[in-house]
Amino acid sequence: MQNSTARSIIVIGLLALAAGALYLSGQFGAVLGQGDVDGFALVADIDYWQRTPREQQVAAISPFNLDHDLNEVPMTVGDWQGKDIAQSNIGVYIVLEPEQYVERQYFNPQGQYVWLTMIGGRSSRTFHPPESCYDSYDWQTELSSYAVPLENGQLHGMLVNAHKDPWDQLSFYFYLFPDRNRDPADGIVIFRVTSPLYDSVDETMALQGEFIRHFFTDSRPTGGI
Repeated sequence: MQNSTARSIIVIGLLALAAGALYLSGQFGAVLGQGDVDGFALVADIDYWQRTPREQQVAAISPFNLDHDLNEVPMTVGDWQGKDIAQSNIGVYIVLEPEQYVERQYFNPQGQYVWLTMIGGRSSRTFHPPESCYDSYDWQTELSSYAVPLENGQLHGMLVNAHKDPWDQLSFYFYLFPDRNRDPADGIVIFRVTSPLYDSVDETMALQGEFIRHFFTDSRPTGGI
């Protein structure tokens, strides 16, 4: 009798654990667009060639991967209105050999603007840290990591504070992968937001964060390395 009761308690406990796991899995799947909500699950990190502790899963409004046309990313997000910028620098295609390259300028009602750059490829040749571009044109740069607050969680990226008299720019970027396997053959996309410096670094970061939150809503750490 006691053995039977013990077995029943164990079975009930296991069922409860299983139900809890399914519930949490369902919740996480929904957050990342794998349930009954709109969104696309991706993996983001601050580096493309090695996994870092800041790797995380994110929910995006668009499938930022090479199985889709990056030009289909919404032209209007919130109060921001975008326009495509024709890429006239043929050297970008010769040197980087990107599979997809989209560059846009988005304006808000106050007349402020940001540039959105998305470059996708399946080779390390396509990617290099954006700060190296500034350095090659004699900009002075300061590099740091920063996390944009999202509706749920935060989105880690690298922040480049660049100056070349009389210009100041702030650029925030990170890399996107279809899944945590991070197989280059599946494609990598860099998501980069750049703008002039508006009043101060903090105010410009807040402006860029407000823009980015229209594209990414949720995040969750993967456990990094």
